[in-house]
Amino acid sequence: ENTPGIVNMHSPKDWTDKHIWSGQRNADCAIVRNGVAVEEPGYLTQRFAEEAIRFLEENQNHPFFLFVPFSAPHTPFQAPQYYYSRFPHIDDPVRRVYLAMIAALDDAVGAINQKVEELGLAQNTLVFFLSDNGGAEYTHATDNAPLNGGKITAFEGGLRVPFFLKWQGPLPSGTAYPHPVSSLDIFTTVCAAARIPLPGGRTYDGVDLLPYLLGHKPGKPHESLFWKGGSAWTILKNDWKFFFNEETGQTRLYNLADDPYEEANLAGQYPGKTSELKTAIDNWYAGMPKPLWPALVSFKHEDENGVFYFDN
Repeated sequence: ENTPGIVNMHSPKDWTDKHIWSGQRNADCAIVRNGVAVEEPGYLTQRFAEEAIRFLEENQNHPFFLFVPFSAPHTPFQAPQYYYSRFPHIDDPVRRVYLAMIAALDDAVGAINQKVEELGLAQNTLVFFLSDNGGAEYTHATDNAPLNGGKITAFEGGLRVPFFLKWQGPLPSGTAYPHPVSSLDIFTTVCAAARIPLPGGRTYDGVDLLPYLLGHKPGKPHESLFWKGGSAWTILKNDWKFFFNEETGQTRLYNLADDPYEEANLAGQYPGKTSELKTAIDNWYAGMPKPLWPALVSFKHEDENGVFYFDN
């Protein structure tokens, strides 16, 4: 927290703030290399990029898989002074650090991509960039407007995230794909690109995105997508999105084609649709392994339709 050249910013309105800062880089919060805790004084966004570049240089002559789990932008809110100085026009110091973290992340991702280019690997490397969830509005550093909700919720503000796919040559650059995809599609897409047959006798939640992105296959990759956290369930089937909390009995139903911001709850108007989607959730969950541990956090989301509880 007291590293020279790093701007630190607590967010007193954020209920997670005291927990995030308490560990520093010790115990469960220690930086680990190959299973051993190590001292790491550097700014992690930059250090992750440096380690990724080292890996690329060492493995450029072999097939490789590289996963770079950047934690930024995330609490604790910390950024190098160099990046913080880029945003003097931002009055809110919490948001200013948040934007500085994104700028540092942007440079780190750019450095990794540049190394792929320099090593001549761009035409033989599939690059994914995505986020695990929408902005955490409870930090008061960001919001997802006009989308509803954010992190921990299954509203569009919590689910719609950047998802970039780059493969120089096979994939045309600068194109946008309009239909929902999932991080579950990474495994199946990579296997297809590498011409690795998938083992039979099992169900895969992901699909190969390449035929859809190249225009070889019409329609949507997924007829349905599901989310579950504790007692809260969500399904997106075509344009219909249904929420159900089995503990509180709450239901929400939206048609995203007409209502992308999830403002008009149609559950009371379409009982047949809610029943259909609840049955689809039950059928999906019947084939899933049971959770190894319970949800730890109950999160209250409040909007014009009232309160809805999610578990995490």
